[in-house]
Amino acid sequence: MNIKVCGITQLKQLQQLDGLNIDFAGLIFYKDSPRYVDGKMTKEELQSTDFDIKKTGVFVDAEMIDILDAIDDYGLDVVQLHGDESPEMCQDLSEEVEVIKSFSIGDGKVDIDELVAGYDDVCDYYLFDTASKDGTKGGTGKKFDWKILAKAKSRLHG
Repeated sequence: MNIKVCGITQLKQLQQLDGLNIDFAGLIFYKDSPRYVDGKMTKEELQSTDFDIKKTGVFVDAEMIDILDAIDDYGLDVVQLHGDESPEMCQDLSEEVEVIKSFSIGDGKVDIDELVAGYDDVCDYYLFDTASKDGTKGGTGKKFDWKILAKAKSRLHG
């Protein structure tokens, strides 16, 4: 199991997480988020860090050039994609960094294998999150029925 703490907005938070067996630190690059990292930490601060924790840029339907710029500018190790990004985009990004593709799980029946079809060979990790009632993207903090993951035949199990 990997552990990610998301919404980091201060260098001090990264320093504190680095010694806690946390695998990923999420930096939000979605302008509509109250935890949007731009203006809260400088590019120079993040580039100069040498932590064991992986700096993860979280994006929602961003343009490829903007993601690539953030990888370079902030020294990101991983990108997490929370929008409608294609497998092709994930493939292109996987040549630069590790890729986490996020999928929203609603109340209805969900076929995980169908949901992730096309992404198995181009993403390093999946993140499944409860879909928000209002259709907004990103983490909700709500739990969905995890039993649907156990039914998947995808590489979720090894």
